[in-house]
Amino acid sequence: MEALIGVASSVVAKILEYPVRLIGRHLGYLIYYQTNKKSLTDREPELDDKIRSVQRRAQAARRKGEEIEECVTRWISEAESKAQEGKDVIDDLNRGHENAKCSCNGSFPNLVSRYKLSKKAKIMAEKIVIDLQKADDFGNFSYLPLIQPSFKNKDYEAFDTRNQTLKEIMEALRDPNLTMIGVYGMGGIGKTTLVNEVAHQAKKEECFSELVMVTVSQDFDLKSIQNRIAEGLGLTLDGGNMSVRAIQLRDRLRQEKKILIILDDIWNELDLSKAGISFNADDQKGCKILLVSRVRDVLCNLMGVTKIIEVKVLSDREAMGLFDKFVGDIDDNSEFKKLANQVVGECGGLPIAIVTIACSLKNKDIFVWKDILSRLKNSCGLDRKVNASIKMSYDFLESEEEKKLLLLCSLHGEDANVYVKDLMFYGIGLGLFRGVKTMEDARCRAHSLVDKLKAHCLLLDGYYEGTVKMHDVIRDVMISVANDDEHMHCLTKVAELEDGDFRESKAIMLVGPDFNHQILPSLVCPNLQLLLAFDRYDDLSLETIPDDFFKEAQELKALSFDCEPLESLPQSFCTLRHLRALRLRLGKNEDLTLIGELRNLIALDLSWSTFSQLPEHIGKLTRLRSLNLSDCESLSVIQPNVISSLVRLEELYMDEVNIDWEAEGRVGEGRNTSLVEFKNLRNLTALHLNVKDADVLPKDMFSANLQRFRIIIGSCPRYTRHFTCSLDVSDCPNLKSLFTVAMAGRLAQLERLQIRRCVVMEEVVVTNEHGEGRLEKILFPKLKYLELEDLPNLKRFCTGDCIECPSLLKLEIENCGVLKNFISSNEEEVEGPFFNEKVSSISLFLCFVLFILFIQYTNQ
Repeated sequence: MEALIGVASSVVAKILEYPVRLIGRHLGYLIYYQTNKKSLTDREPELDDKIRSVQRRAQAARRKGEEIEECVTRWISEAESKAQEGKDVIDDLNRGHENAKCSCNGSFPNLVSRYKLSKKAKIMAEKIVIDLQKADDFGNFSYLPLIQPSFKNKDYEAFDTRNQTLKEIMEALRDPNLTMIGVYGMGGIGKTTLVNEVAHQAKKEECFSELVMVTVSQDFDLKSIQNRIAEGLGLTLDGGNMSVRAIQLRDRLRQEKKILIILDDIWNELDLSKAGISFNADDQKGCKILLVSRVRDVLCNLMGVTKIIEVKVLSDREAMGLFDKFVGDIDDNSEFKKLANQVVGECGGLPIAIVTIACSLKNKDIFVWKDILSRLKNSCGLDRKVNASIKMSYDFLESEEEKKLLLLCSLHGEDANVYVKDLMFYGIGLGLFRGVKTMEDARCRAHSLVDKLKAHCLLLDGYYEGTVKMHDVIRDVMISVANDDEHMHCLTKVAELEDGDFRESKAIMLVGPDFNHQILPSLVCPNLQLLLAFDRYDDLSLETIPDDFFKEAQELKALSFDCEPLESLPQSFCTLRHLRALRLRLGKNEDLTLIGELRNLIALDLSWSTFSQLPEHIGKLTRLRSLNLSDCESLSVIQPNVISSLVRLEELYMDEVNIDWEAEGRVGEGRNTSLVEFKNLRNLTALHLNVKDADVLPKDMFSANLQRFRIIIGSCPRYTRHFTCSLDVSDCPNLKSLFTVAMAGRLAQLERLQIRRCVVMEEVVVTNEHGEGRLEKILFPKLKYLELEDLPNLKRFCTGDCIECPSLLKLEIENCGVLKNFISSNEEEVEGPFFNEKVSSISLFLCFVLFILFIQYTNQ
């Protein structure tokens, strides 16, 4: 009996334990109201700080070319939503505090209000704590994406002589007894094109698990070579110690059983072992190194290569066929044909000479043909004939604009990828583009000139989109022209700048690791118009710039310092009154007052700077047409009336800049400006902008003049930079609609529209309350990608009779549970297709009642 009583007591105790705990927890909400309120108000700023910290870390990783792990980007998005939710709860607490608190005058609190607010505060604080813990446990934060070049080789011509050499190289690569193979031939004979085809064939046939190609060049830097090989293998090398880096690279290479490393354009001895490029002779017989040089002795004597393969000149038949391809059709019985045979003969079977001369002669008069033939005959030696052919191609360019742009390209380092937008920047500063009136005109002119230079085979497509590069032989000739005829110089050593006489110089490029952590000597260049310092990917830093650095260079029109942020500008900077284009990376303590005095500035690029405030002095730059503030992650304040003062502004880039814009009508109450100021920019054609809070967007903000835009509203961590015109909207809890009909009509250039997690959105395009503004047809003529995700209250896309998206390629609709149809008229469904048969991808997920749209598409 006692045992039964004990068991019963235990069961009753367990039964009573749960309701007691439950009652205790609910009473706790009433008792610990102040504690829960304080916990949330303390935790929410901690989450804000953590979000900013993670975003800064992500920004630093992206700057190094790294990709952010998906868990991190997802955390940022979710944490921003939590932070906003936390602020909303704090606002509720502040509004309901008087009813919920115990008063000293004896009034009793509203227990229901006190309970609800305390519970919300406690639950929200616990969620924030969880998010803070997640931020400390990311594991891998970012990673270096593995570069997988396609080695597509559109320039390769399958001549018999080339195919035979290609076959010989491929057989050598398959030989288990060979580790190093050498390929040599004179400059311009097509070695790089050939080994590119070798790489293409090797990748196509899956001969190697990894394949890396690096250009060495004359003034090579061993660390740079290590970095490029490491990038191709997805490896990050630590520190600056050469020996440590070599061990890391060697250990990574030892993991491979079949790898091909191509080292192109070797001029001198390269210590492979010191760089960490070595294989185990017994276990890695499938690993190969292909060395390419102009000089046979470099491969045999300095590099110890036993298998050497020569790239020979083209046969007479092949040379004539190549010439005909570029010069166009010629009558076999005409005088042109006789001259063509002689010109090709003078080119000595060298592809680069044949192609450049053919491009120069295309559609030219007979007298030009005779003149070029005469000049070729007067050039002694094959090297001189090659140089002469390139120089003649330069001489026969139709405009000074083409010539100057080509010389500007040559100032960059050997094998450099030169961005066309940078050439445009220099051209604007120098006043190179005649007759252009707008930034868009200048952009079109720069691209047009580049296309012409490509057509003359003087420029090649670069490795990255929007870039070009030069063949090393062409660059050598153009550097000579730049130095001798135009007083333009590319300097790779500090000593060259210190010891040289540059009083006649018009343009100087400083490039290379020798300038890292150096104090630059003051310029003595009274005629200097263009100064380019460093490559954006070298991550170079300067110790300091002397205060009198620009004292004797006051004619500068274009200046680019593409290095780590400068903490101070020299005092002589204010003397550069003629500057029209300026690119600087400024530090967090830098005073921008000096820049505000450069009243002739047309283009100003301060991207990747770390200052926190854009002061009123920038508003004095009333001639400014282009302003780039992208990736200024610390920028938080733009003073009122600065933006609206830049009345001639045509381009404004603010990617990855998160300003707390003031709401319309509140300017002057806060320290920041309002987006209303953008309405004053009547010439604006390009806008990249982040807006965290959709509530601060003024009505009809966007102009019909916008030709290029990337706009992010809310929190949207996904990169969309490869779209010319895109709009991304995410996590806007109060946004019921996105466009008015008028605004939709002004965004005719829109290519990509993404709307996610806007929980109260009911309609994308909306008419006003009285139905005014309603159109029979809403047209997005260039929209290619439409993504609607997590919009639980979305009822329709728009109200009207018709919407057309004739360019749509991809449609994704996900978690839009009440979406019934895209178009409604007077609250009734309207059947009718809004895209055509071009749509290649449709994704409908958890959209239970959206059937008509899919049926219409499948019927088409």
